[in-house]
Amino acid sequence: MGVREMESLSDSRLRVLLGSHTKRHICSHCGKSFQSPKDLRRHILTHTGEKPYPCPYCSHRAALKGNLKVHVITVHGKDFNRVKELIQGQDHGHGSNML
Repeated sequence: MGVREMESLSDSRLRVLLGSHTKRHICSHCGKSFQSPKDLRRHILTHTGEKPYPCPYCSHRAALKGNLKVHVITVHGKDFNRVKELIQGQDHGHGSNML
C-alpha cells in the first residue's frame, strides 16, 4: 500500500491496518515486545528457567517442544512422531515399551 492509498483511508481504518503490525505483547521482565501472546509465553521461559517438556527416556527437560524433539532423536535415536503420544500423555494402552 502506497502513501496515496494510505492518505485516502479513514483514520480508524488506518489505525486498524497499522495496529496489526505493532507488537503489543510486552515482557514484564525485560520489556521486549512480541506480536503474539504465544511468542511472549515462549520468551518468558528464558527468564523463568521453566522446562515444561520432560524426556520420556531420561531426566532431561526442555523449554520448547522442538528442543525436546531434537534431544529424543539425537540422544535416544527415537522417531519423535512415535514418541509424541507418550509425551502428550496419550499412550492409548500400548505401554512405554512400544518405543
